[in-house]
Amino acid sequence: MMDNYWRIIKKDDSLITIALRDKAKNILKRITFYDDYSKPMESHVTKENEKYYLKDISLDIEYFGRSYKKAKIQKNIDGKSAFQVADELRDLLFA
Repeated sequence: MMDNYWRIIKKDDSLITIALRDKAKNILKRITFYDDYSKPMESHVTKENEKYYLKDISLDIEYFGRSYKKAKIQKNIDGKSAFQVADELRDLLFA
């Protein structure tokens, strides 16, 4: 699916692509689980299964890494909240 997106992006030089990067442990802290009706639910992460979630997140980071490297802007978010990152991106793009 990513190949299809990149074909569209390559056709339009005015598009800005941004890759947000963070460590697996920071992503896990922000993760939210949802039920079948898109309602937030209690976290499934426990001390016992935390390592499995971290491994899956790390594998996703590695898998998508090639695509992320193609982005025009690389932004390390260092465990920040979505609101903090949005403010920083606004400042970066519109300053």
